[in-house]
Amino acid sequence: MFRGSVTVNLDEKGRIAIPARYREKVQKASGGELVVSIAVTARGVGMTDCLWIYPLSAWEEFEAKLKSLRSSSKKISDFKRFVVGSAFDCEMDSQGRIMIPEKIRKFANLADKKMVLAGNIDRLELWNEDVWNAKEELLKADSGEEDAAMDILEELSL
Repeated sequence: MFRGSVTVNLDEKGRIAIPARYREKVQKASGGELVVSIAVTARGVGMTDCLWIYPLSAWEEFEAKLKSLRSSSKKISDFKRFVVGSAFDCEMDSQGRIMIPEKIRKFANLADKKMVLAGNIDRLELWNEDVWNAKEELLKADSGEEDAAMDILEELSL
């Protein structure tokens, strides 16, 4: 559903404009209703690199998957509590803008005005532009992880 990336600006009220290339998809998927939450990585709970932005319908599917996870695991319980507890409902205004709450902006190190909004299939991700660029450079560099990348590519081959 969502692919590509684009630089967006945070305005003085803490809003970003969803670019036209994504706006229509968000309208179709959820009537402009979105859910913004912190991203939790394999490293677990802590400072994250980005925020997740889901159309409401995709978020509800994500929540259903979370609900099906066994709660007897402390890590799973903490993950569910933290991601769902950090989620904010928001709605695009007539100009396609959404409010990004300050609390989760700070948590994801999104204090700068310039950010990158990147598509990640069923969700958008909001990144600090410098962090996005640094991660992009790491991907370009020889990180010695070609074998792992090749395993992933082999899984995707038809």
